Amino acid sequence: MTSVPVQVGAPIVGVGALLLRPDGALLIGHRIKRGKPASWCLPGGHVEPGESFEAAAVREIAEESGIRTVTDARVFAVVLHTDADRTHLTVGVVARVALRDAVASTPEPEVFDRWVWARPTELPAPLFPASAALLALGRGDAPPRRLDGVPGDRSRRTGARWAMSRLHVFDMDGTLLRGTTASLQIARRLDCLPALLRLEAAFTSGAVDTRAFAAEICRLWQGLTPRVVRDVFAEAPWIDGLPEVLDDIRGRGERSVVVTMSPDFFADGLRDLGVDEVVASRFPPPPFRTAPDPAGILSPSTRSGPWTGSARPPPSTATHVSPTGTPAPTSPCSAHCGTPWP
Repeated sequence: MTSVPVQVGAPIVGVGALLLRPDGALLIGHRIKRGKPASWCLPGGHVEPGESFEAAAVREIAEESGIRTVTDARVFAVVLHTDADRTHLTVGVVARVALRDAVASTPEPEVFDRWVWARPTELPAPLFPASAALLALGRGDAPPRRLDGVPGDRSRRTGARWAMSRLHVFDMDGTLLRGTTASLQIARRLDCLPALLRLEAAFTSGAVDTRAFAAEICRLWQGLTPRVVRDVFAEAPWIDGLPEVLDDIRGRGERSVVVTMSPDFFADGLRDLGVDEVVASRFPPPPFRTAPDPAGILSPSTRSGPWTGSARPPPSTATHVSPTGTPAPTSPCSAHCGTPWP
C-alpha cells in the first residue's frame, strides 16, 4: 500500500479493487494495520499523482497481494466519505484474474496477514467501511446512506456519513454539442473560423499541443466578452432533452460530470442546465488580459484518464473526441461499466 503525504484537511482520493476470479469469487484481505481495528478489506490505497484510477487499482493489487496478472480493469462506482476533518473519495475498480494466476501472498504483512477468495454473498466480517460501500454497489444493492464503522473505528464515534452515488460522465464537444465544438461556435461568432481551422490543422499534425492551442486562441479571440460567451452558449446546438436527462439523474440521487478540453468559461454554463461538476481547461476570463496558465490546460490523456467510466447509468454509449478536431456524430453521452458481478 502506497503512503502519500497529504495536507491536513485536504481531500484524499483512493481506489478499492474488486478482483474477480472466473468463478465469481473475489479477493479480500484481513487488514491488521497498526493503530486500526482489524477488518476485512478490498485491495486499494491512494491514487498517486498522474495515475488513473484503473492503474492505481492494478498497482495496489500487486503491492498488497502479489498478484500481477490483472486484466479488464474498469471503474464501476464512486463513494464519498465526509467527516469533520477530511473528505475521502474512493473509486471502485473491478478487474479480473485468471484462475492459474489467482495466488495471493502477503508482501505487506504489517498491513494484511492473509488473503482469501470469497463469494460475494459469503464475505467475512467485519468489513472495512469503504470496502462495504463498494461491495454493496457491486452487488447492485440499494446504496445505503450510512455505514457504521468496524468496532473501534473512528467513523462510528464521529458519526461520519458515506454518501454513495452513481456517476455519469459526459463529454461535451461532438457529444452534448451536436456535430460541433465550443471553439467552432465561438470562432463563427467572432468571424475568425478560417484562422481556427488552420490552428486545428496544426494541432492535428502535431505541430502544436493543447497548451499552445489555448494560448493562440486567446490571441485569436481578442473580441470575446462574457456577453458573447453567453449568447454563443444559448444558441449552441445542444442535444435534445439534456436538462430533462440531468434532472432525472439528480432525482435518482446520482451525480453528473462533464469532462472537456474546451475552455471553462464556456463549459461552466452546463452547471445551469443541471450538471453537478465540470472539469475543463482553465482560461482567464474574457476579455483576455493575460495568457492562460499552461498547467490549467487539459490534454487528451488528462481528460480521458480517470474519468472514462461511470457506475451503472441508463443504457447509453460514449463518444470521446478532441474538442479541437472534427467532432464525431451525435450520440448519447454517458459512458458506463455496468454491474461487476458475472
